Amino acid sequence: ELVVLARLARAAASVIDNPPSFLAYDISVHSAVMDGTHNPILIKLASSISGLSNTSRSRTVRLPGVRKRAHLDHQELVTMLRNRDPEGAAASMERHLHFVEDALRAQLRASGVEPKLE
Repeated sequence: ELVVLARLARAAASVIDNPPSFLAYDISVHSAVMDGTHNPILIKLASSISGLSNTSRSRTVRLPGVRKRAHLDHQELVTMLRNRDPEGAAASMERHLHFVEDALRAQLRASGVEPKLE
């Protein structure tokens, strides 16, 4: 599973300048992370909000710097998992999610929408 996750994260780098292709890899990376937990509750929860997550990703993937930062975040997560560092992996994922949330908020504000993502 970690091999698959690392391969997906590396492959995303090859399409970093192509938002739709990067988006497909981003979705696959996040799915691989969830599947790798082997936690049926977490997997079901992630599946239940996948539509909302994908809508958010389809917006943020087009923003300047987001793809590069997401790729670096994914690489960092793979390193933490490879090193069997659960605290580091959790912190890495939390930073990634906060970055994406902040990017989405900024994009919504720029388009005249006040985000309500509390």
